[in-house]
Amino acid sequence: MNMKILLFVPPISTWHRVDDGPTLGIGYVAALLKKHGNKVDIFDLVARPIRLEAIPKMINTQTYQIIGITSFSYNYNCTSKIADLAKQDNPNALVVVGGSHVTFRPQQTLQNSQSIDIVVMGEGEHTMLELVSKYEATQDTGCFKEIKGICYRDKNGSIRMNPPRPLIKDLDTLPSPYVSKVFDMSMYRTVRLITQRGCPFRCGFCSNQLFGQSVRTHSLKYIVSDIECCRSIYQKTNFFFEDDILTLNKKRTIDLCKMIIEQGLDIHFWCQTRADIVDPEILKWLRKAGCISISFALESANSRTIGEVIQKTDYPYKWRRAIRRAVSCAKEEGMKVGISLIIGLPFETKKMVRRTISFAKSLDCDLTCINRLLLYPSSRFCENSEQYKLKITGETLLAETSELSEEDINSLMREAFEELPRNQLSDMMRLSKGTFWQKTLA
Repeated sequence: MNMKILLFVPPISTWHRVDDGPTLGIGYVAALLKKHGNKVDIFDLVARPIRLEAIPKMINTQTYQIIGITSFSYNYNCTSKIADLAKQDNPNALVVVGGSHVTFRPQQTLQNSQSIDIVVMGEGEHTMLELVSKYEATQDTGCFKEIKGICYRDKNGSIRMNPPRPLIKDLDTLPSPYVSKVFDMSMYRTVRLITQRGCPFRCGFCSNQLFGQSVRTHSLKYIVSDIECCRSIYQKTNFFFEDDILTLNKKRTIDLCKMIIEQGLDIHFWCQTRADIVDPEILKWLRKAGCISISFALESANSRTIGEVIQKTDYPYKWRRAIRRAVSCAKEEGMKVGISLIIGLPFETKKMVRRTISFAKSLDCDLTCINRLLLYPSSRFCENSEQYKLKITGETLLAETSELSEEDINSLMREAFEELPRNQLSDMMRLSKGTFWQKTLA
């Protein structure tokens, strides 16, 4: 294959640069396309934010046959705008959009944007490879009907949705974005890694169906090879393990730490996990391997919310104890400790939110990530908003609750910012994926 493909990472915001490492999802797509002979360029507007209107001046999109854009719920408007600009500049290009947001709103996405030709649903690597291969061979959009995992607009303008593509069983069959050199690593101080896909939990606010509930893992050899590559080729020593729950499997986590130590990789890394599935032994090994910061998801300090509403655990009455113990043990190992909480959860009153803020403050963590509840497509809260008495405000992902108005939620967000020292928030705000809140709270 020999197609020219441009892949965009839309900005989180256009007024500041975020350096949390390259976006891995689009990196894996690029690596597989490159392996099969295609010329692939990535334009990362998170690491290099510019006014979207300046894109045609910054890069000549007319030289590309396919333009791909990844999409998240919190920046979908930017995705749509980039698609419009790309189509205006290069009407003959095939504009393809993928990612978690459009996966669960494929038909709506095409209805709302005439600039988008195809939506890739679910894991995009093999779908994009087949799409590029068949389109190059036929130069005919009729080939789209054979491709699993896409929703597209046919020659007559009708929207067609094909059957889903099965999940990738062996993640190690995907070429590494770092070994494949698809990123300009001079733009990043941090390297992102992900060791597994899928989550066995079904928290009400989370849209985790993209990768399913069955957990699939990279081999430890694959992960360590990526670390070695980034150390030797790019001279990078700072890593972020992107897994929502890195410590999901205790033995695997400890074995990974041992391999990092035995290989003498000498790295620093940050990770995140659940407080109820760590223990002193895991934390000790993480610290030995180079973990300098760990984040735990508190969400709420109210047992009913944790157990009945979010359904995070079958033992909600033990939740605060688990959080406090995990934070204490991590501190004893010398790690910086972060927690995240959510304001605007269903059925929580002002008093309940303030209890969460007070509990978070009592933990005396180094970092605090304050999020407002967002109704992500496919999440239980979004799909059952009436059951949870959530009223979506306008066309956004924001919602009022049965107990809290928009004004109440804004006020409680401000209280949280004031109660928790500003220096605790600064490092984590950029990781919260809710940075538009900075405008609201300014």
